[in-house]
Amino acid sequence: INLSKKRVATEDIAPKQEMFAKVKNIHGVMQHVASSNDIDIEDLCAKVSWPLHLKYGTAFDAFKKHVNQELDVWKDCDFSQPGTDLTPIQDKLKKDIETVLVRRLMQAQVRLQAKCEVSCTDYEGIDAVKEALLEGAKASTEEFKVNIKLVAHPLFALSCLCADKDMGMKVLEESLDLIEKAITAKKGTFVLKSKPTFVTTNDDDENKSDKSGSGSDSDSSDEGEQDDTMGNLDADFSDLMKKKLDDDGDDEHDD
Repeated sequence: INLSKKRVATEDIAPKQEMFAKVKNIHGVMQHVASSNDIDIEDLCAKVSWPLHLKYGTAFDAFKKHVNQELDVWKDCDFSQPGTDLTPIQDKLKKDIETVLVRRLMQAQVRLQAKCEVSCTDYEGIDAVKEALLEGAKASTEEFKVNIKLVAHPLFALSCLCADKDMGMKVLEESLDLIEKAITAKKGTFVLKSKPTFVTTNDDDENKSDKSGSGSDSDSSDEGEQDDTMGNLDADFSDLMKKKLDDDGDDEHDD
């Protein structure tokens, strides 16, 4: 991390938050196993999670491959050192770690999101946009469902809740390709605003503020139109009342 920077670049936020979430998840596993076996968590981390983190980037990714039987992480772990020798209970520790890992990996899901602008000024108009979005939804599978929501026309957000980030990214990219092909075939326009990325709480708040902001603008415009209309009505009634008074005055003079 470059500490000389005054602010963190927007594109650097999501990867770091994802890394923090992975490290926090594994630390929770180590803490649970250490507590249940009455051993020091630092001893367990020094023998298991820290070496894996140094070798594979994150212990989370290494354990994920281990659970999927793509890798045997125990070959890289030495329970005898450093610190207290945990060799006598290493089999139990391995079993406990794997049990907690499987449970947490099943529950751990990330939300990915991409944004694009879809519009059509040709004859089919909004119907072409709807068809394009429905075409993009066809990229969904049983495990990876693509949700498409309107942020503020013509901006749409595509999101996917998944356990496998790489597969989720591929599904969203496929959905974007389907939308682009469908809308351009109808002589519409497609603009990619943001590629599939890890969603943070701030992103959700921003989407909500965009919606509320557009809603407030429309409400304000509606109120403005209503005020103008009522103003015209008041003016018309005033003219009518004035005309009526003049007519009444003329009638009195005639009498």
